[in-house]
Amino acid sequence: MDRYRAASAHQEHERCAFCWTKFMDPDFSADHHRFVSEHAEVLIAGYTTTQVHPSGAKSHWVCETCMDDFADEFAWSVAAR
Repeated sequence: MDRYRAASAHQEHERCAFCWTKFMDPDFSADHHRFVSEHAEVLIAGYTTTQVHPSGAKSHWVCETCMDDFADEFAWSVAAR
């Protein structure tokens, strides 16, 4: 699992590719930290594809629940780092 890091002020959150759960970086700003701490449903870590967007952002995020639900169907595996 990877910690979500905001790529820029224009790309400061992502959504799970399946259920649309929000990922945010609590270290991006004081407002982000406060928002994450006040919204337990917002995630700070998840699974990503190995494909990297030209901006440096990992392009597809998946929450742990969806990873568990769809891993067999899509033959996903977690790569060693």
